[in-house]
Amino acid sequence: VCMVVGNLGSVAEQAGDYDRARAALTDSLALAEQLGYRWWIGWCLDNLGRVAAAIGEEARAARLIGAAAALRPATGQPVRAGLQRVQDELIISIRTTLGADAAARAFAVGAAMTLDEAIADALAVGASPEASLAASPLTPRERAVLELVVKGWSNAEIAAALFIGAGTVKTHVA
Repeated sequence: VCMVVGNLGSVAEQAGDYDRARAALTDSLALAEQLGYRWWIGWCLDNLGRVAAAIGEEARAARLIGAAAALRPATGQPVRAGLQRVQDELIISIRTTLGADAAARAFAVGAAMTLDEAIADALAVGASPEASLAASPLTPRERAVLELVVKGWSNAEIAAALFIGAGTVKTHVA
C-alpha cells in the first residue's frame, strides 16, 4: 500500500495536481515511517521536494532533497537513472530561484537534518489540511486503517476497533 499510494502521488505531481500529490505522498511517507522503510522515506522526501518546488517552496524543496541525498548511502538506494535528469533540472531551477548560496545553505541544512526533522519538514509542504484530506487517493476506510497503523495498532486491534475482519485490515495494509 505504501508504494502504491506513493506512486499515485508521483503521478499526480507529474500531472500538476499538487494537492493530491501532497496528500498521497504524505500518506505514503507516514506508512513508510511506521514500517521502517527508510529507502522509501528517501523516495518520498525527493517527491515531496518536487511538490514543494512546484508550489513555490524552493527552500523547503532544497532541504528535502538534501535530506534524501544524505539518507541514500545508509539505504543503498541511488536516484534511479531516469529520475536523475529530472532531479538535476529541479536543482538548477532551485538554484536559479534562490541563488547559488541560499540554495547551497538549504541543501546543507537538509543534509544535516535528523530523519524525524526531515519527515516533519516534508509533512509541512503546502496545502491546508482540508485540501489534503479531500485530495487523498485513499477511501475513508483505508484512511482510518492507515491512521491506526501509524499509531502502532496491530491488525487485530484495528479490525476490532473498525468492526471489520482482520483479513480486510491485512489487505488494506498490504
